Amino acid sequence: MAVHKGKIGVEDIEFGTGSFTRKSKTGFNITLTKVDGSKIPNPTVVPTITYTITINDLFIIANATSGAITLTLPDADLYGNRILTILKNDGSANNITITAYSTQLIDGVSKTILMKGAYSSIQLIAFTGGWSVISVKGLVY
Repeated sequence: MAVHKGKIGVEDIEFGTGSFTRKSKTGFNITLTKVDGSKIPNPTVVPTITYTITINDLFIIANATSGAITLTLPDADLYGNRILTILKNDGSANNITITAYSTQLIDGVSKTILMKGAYSSIQLIAFTGGWSVISVKGLVY
């Protein structure tokens, strides 16, 4: 296994199953689990300008080349502490609006998030009563 500047890259995890543990610079054990690639769900490619994300969606690919897209998050209570990744895979100036379900909020303060940047992405985690942003790449407001 190759180690690059103390980080483990995706290319460093071989296909198959099992797990291994590595000690971080701060002394914490980090366990990475390798999964059989056939068990990773296919991404959902958003075909329309409005899409309601289902509880089965884990990875959304949205291309806003033809116009702005609105995505509605599922009920966080039903999504069950899982991570949702949304990728804007185009270089257009068109926005992707992410709207929380019903009265739920994102990070406890907002009903919507705006993805403005080309090839931007966001990861959210569902928790009881709402969603929280855990990772952002690009222009996301």
